[in-house]
Amino acid sequence: MRQARGIDEARIYVQIALGWEPALTPTTGTAAGIRFLTPPRAGTLRSVSGIGDSGAVVQSRLTVQPGGQVRAPGDNDSRVGYVILHADTAAEVNEAAAKVIADVTIEVD
Repeated sequence: MRQARGIDEARIYVQIALGWEPALTPTTGTAAGIRFLTPPRAGTLRSVSGIGDSGAVVQSRLTVQPGGQVRAPGDNDSRVGYVILHADTAAEVNEAAAKVIADVTIEVD
């Protein structure tokens, strides 16, 4: 929400907890998206490569480090990381995300 609309979700929670009216008015009108990285099969994660430095990538993070055990794809417990993207439109985010994901290689033994 912060990337696409300029709304700080954590700030809203604090405002509500304090009994204040939360600031819900968007300050930007762009788009953001997240794509999750999943391994091709269960095993030991060897590497994740190819995320690159697309101008749309805001953040990428591995949630399982090389050497860690990974589950077969099938649910959110099999994720090994994520990529957050930001662009002017949803179409641009989706296009950038498709390219980033197509370029990612996840190696598992």
